[in-house]
Amino acid sequence: MIETIQRKHNFDIIHDAQKMFRILLEALANPGRILDFRPQAARFAGQGRWLAPALTLLDKETGFFWDGDPETGEEIRFLSGAPQVPLEEADFIFLSQGGAPPFGRAAVPAYPPNGGSTPETV
Repeated sequence: MIETIQRKHNFDIIHDAQKMFRILLEALANPGRILDFRPQAARFAGQGRWLAPALTLLDKETGFFWDGDPETGEEIRFLSGAPQVPLEEADFIFLSQGGAPPFGRAAVPAYPPNGGSTPETV
């Protein structure tokens, strides 16, 4: 899989993913701060703005929800190995059109039963 990512997209799964993770961590630690991950996204052909954070955050045990075009959702699934799951089961939610997540009040419990965090929108 690593060879496929490097051959098709020129994204180094170690170094570029570490840079992307630092950017995401900085963004979560400082809400409202605008950070630039265009250099990491540019390493991908096509939908790099989605693939760079997805490959950084997802793995085969981390489900994701994608509301955009099926081709990008499939590319995220193929490259990360993560299952594409219904919104209610997602660990990460990627919203291609922006705006509020398409779920009602009952979709995310106020206090998760396992004590973990609720899904995040990246």
